[in-house]
This record gives sequence, C-alpha cells and structure tokens, in this order.
Amino acid sequence: MVNFRVLSEYDFKNGTSDYAKSLRTIYGDDGYQNYAAKINSIIAQGKEKQSNPLQQSNSARINYLQDALRQAVTLNNKKRNEYRNFRTKLSGMIKITSNQQADLVSKQLAYGKSDMNEDLLRSSLMDALNSQGMYYNA
Repeated sequence: MVNFRVLSEYDFKNGTSDYAKSLRTIYGDDGYQNYAAKINSIIAQGKEKQSNPLQQSNSARINYLQDALRQAVTLNNKKRNEYRNFRTKLSGMIKITSNQQADLVSKQLAYGKSDMNEDLLRSSLMDALNSQGMYYNA
C-alpha cells in the first residue's frame, strides 16, 4: 500500500515541503486539478477494496471542528451579551450619578447658599462630569 498525504490547493501551490515541491515538478505549478484527479482515482480504487481511512478521518475532523466552532460561537455570544448588560448598567449608573450631582448643585442654590460663587459651582460640576467621562461646554 502506498502511503501519501493529500495536499490542499494552497499547500500544493505554495508549500515549501519536499513533498509539495516534488508534486509541483511532476504535475506543474498549476497542475492541482490533475493531482486531485489522480488522488481521487486512487481513493476510488481503494474504496472497492476497503473503506477509505482518509475519508473517515477527514469526516471525524470536520465533525470535531464543527462542534468546536458551535461552542466558540455560543461562548462568544454569551460574552457579548454579558458585555452589553454591563455596559447598559454602567451607563445607567453614570446617568444617575450625574443627575444626583446636578440636583445637589441646584439644591444648594435653592437653599440660598450664596457663599458658593458661579466659578466654584462650575468647577465642581465639571469635576463631577469629568469623573463620569462626560463633558460640559459653558
């Protein structure tokens, strides 16, 4: 029985292994179709004699990769949803904090605390907004 390895088209055209180089010398640089036809005929002859272990191992590998991809997509979607929930909660907390700071300033003005001048109020408001990642343009 001949032991050989089936190459992909990319490996056939760009591979640096001795096997890929020897196949290119036999079939030419763009002779992948001829190579694939030859491999398929060898596989078809082998099917008459026995089941093809390459096909079985490839189907097992494909099934494994499909399962791994499904798991990765599921995990990625779960993490994406967790991030969205966190971002929503965080933006709500920022909005509540900025509203509380604005209420504090307006209550101090309403109670007649005249010792707080406009510059002090503006700087404290800007500090509060900057700490929350917001910007105030006066």
